Amino acid sequence: MPVLTSFSGSSYFQLMIHIHAKLRRNAEKSQPKKFDIPVF
Repeated sequence: MPVLTSFSGSSYFQLMIHIHAKLRRNAEKSQPKKFDIPVF
């Protein structure tokens, strides 16, 4: 766990949500109806 100690759990989770939202927006822009990323 030494790598994860540099993050707090909440900021890491927020980062993952941010990346996921960005990927989702890009996917919706490129192919709006065919491609749906599941929300975790």
